[in-house]
Amino acid sequence: MKKNDIHSISKSVLQAYDRIAEKYVAAYGENDLVDCKYLNDFVAFLSGNKVLDMGCGCGESISYLSQFELDLIGIDFSERMLAEARRLYPALKFEKQNILKTSYPDKSFDGVVLTYVINHFNDEGLKLLKQEIDRVLKDNGTVFLSVHVGNDEQYVPDPLDETIEIYYNFLNIDRLDRLFEGYKRLKYDSRKSFGEEEFLCDKMFVIYRRD
Repeated sequence: MKKNDIHSISKSVLQAYDRIAEKYVAAYGENDLVDCKYLNDFVAFLSGNKVLDMGCGCGESISYLSQFELDLIGIDFSERMLAEARRLYPALKFEKQNILKTSYPDKSFDGVVLTYVINHFNDEGLKLLKQEIDRVLKDNGTVFLSVHVGNDEQYVPDPLDETIEIYYNFLNIDRLDRLFEGYKRLKYDSRKSFGEEEFLCDKMFVIYRRD
């Protein structure tokens, strides 16, 4: 039986992404770039140019954002995913960090991006993640999230390797709004799944501003 405590979940997610890093780039790179169009509104809402991509994976989001005049840093805890990011985008800055406890000073960033990241945290982990976002984000800072939509939590066989099960906490907009209580929701978009090459659930793209 899989454990749902935060440490067991984090360990299993890390092991999974380290194993599938190269397959992930080959399978999802094009889809991730399609989703990057939702970042245009995030850029428009920014009040400054310093942006942190928390859980950057293999770097598609930060690469897309590099076309704008932004000071960008991508962080992840998977060394294999970071290796792919550095291989694909050698001119960009990537660091290995725990997104629940980063090394950055308080109020360091004008914007934070989390692309399909928060689904890998249980409710305890979501609270810790929100606390870290609160800490590193400047006043009037902007947050972008892409999220797998649903109402339950479970370990799901990964489409790239069904011997690997990854924890997912599927969220709806009401739960997300409650998590970001005290922030103003600026934008909400959604799309249907592309099909069997990704999880068969809706996706939502949400932008908040810290009041």
